[in-house]
Amino acid sequence: MKKILFSIVLILSFAPFVYSGTYVGLEPGISTRKDADRILGKPEKEMLQGVRYEYRVQDTDMRLISITFDKNSQLIEKIEIYSRKRYFKAQYLKWLGLGKPDKQMVGDDGNLVEYYIDEGISLHYAGSNDSHPVLYLSHFNPLLLNGKPKADYERAVFEAFYDQKDFKRLKQVVDEGIERYPESPRLWTFRAKYYFFNDAEPKPEGYYLALSAAKRALELDPANPKNHVNMGWIYQEGFKDYVSAIRYYEKGEPFATLEPRLYFYMAKCYELTGNSEKAVSYYQRFLEILPQCTLAPEARLKLEILSAWK
Repeated sequence: MKKILFSIVLILSFAPFVYSGTYVGLEPGISTRKDADRILGKPEKEMLQGVRYEYRVQDTDMRLISITFDKNSQLIEKIEIYSRKRYFKAQYLKWLGLGKPDKQMVGDDGNLVEYYIDEGISLHYAGSNDSHPVLYLSHFNPLLLNGKPKADYERAVFEAFYDQKDFKRLKQVVDEGIERYPESPRLWTFRAKYYFFNDAEPKPEGYYLALSAAKRALELDPANPKNHVNMGWIYQEGFKDYVSAIRYYEKGEPFATLEPRLYFYMAKCYELTGNSEKAVSYYQRFLEILPQCTLAPEARLKLEILSAWK
């Protein structure tokens, strides 16, 4: 792997600023939080405790510097640099001597990201393709893309969501994991959980972002019935679209062998779409398997009501 050694002058407006190594001598994977504080001064804003901070801009052509650290070692993982003026891809390729990107992906915000792994650079665009200007440039540690195993991220998002109930931690791990392993349906599923269940995310925007992430998980692993069920849940509980929910629930019905409560939610959707016969059938299936479930009293009441209307 080529060492990131380049010295480039970017002409922004009238004043140049120089990158030597990465940014003002700070190199991801080598430099630490102490180095950043020594060179840039104490951070102005803490975005995620112990992990991500915004620093004072030292150049008038820069709008924002954001640095992410490893929580344990405090090594710099990435440096995000936002310029006041937006520039296009051709200018960055010229300035940084970049060739063809090693990897491209579109994030859940719909924006394209291109990775130049040997150089430890990623370009983050203001739209879904590279015809849009670059929002910001990121210097990252190339070893991280192949360093931490996918299983570590998948375990970490599970712990953040179920054990720690820490949405800030979940967001940080999910974003980092998807950046490195964009083909992991499990990571996309937990991104959907973040946007759906996090009350701090505005709704209905959060539901749309959850749906987009769940859809990506389904595209990556269509044979997994749980991915269909997740889509159904978002349509049912987020959008109150019971027709769409049923369509996905029916495809994911084999998951009910592991989670019989699915029969209850299917019954509710059938009931709300006017299919009383199927609603009765699925409420009965649910009660046969989970007669002591906390949802059982509601299911019994529904059966009584639906039977009275026959």
